[in-house]
Amino acid sequence: NDKRKKIKVGDIIVFHNVDSAETILETKVVQLYFAADFQELSKITNITQTGFNDTATMLQTLEKIYPLSQQKKDQVVGIEIQLMKKT
Repeated sequence: NDKRKKIKVGDIIVFHNVDSAETILETKVVQLYFAADFQELSKITNITQTGFNDTATMLQTLEKIYPLSQQKKDQVVGIEIQLMKKT
């Protein structure tokens, strides 16, 4: 979506745990990967960094959230982050 397309290398992204309000992760964007769809993205990224064990599982999971038609229309962005601070 448009929000993810505005992210740049060096940006800080803060994640709040919805189950535990006091858990906050502050991260820094270190790399962006742009692709037509998740299949293409899987070829240009390291699958172990995605949190999935294999490409098939990643594709099955992500295509439930982002159907292939939406991927083709909007393209996809892989965001590599580095943990800066955890509270």
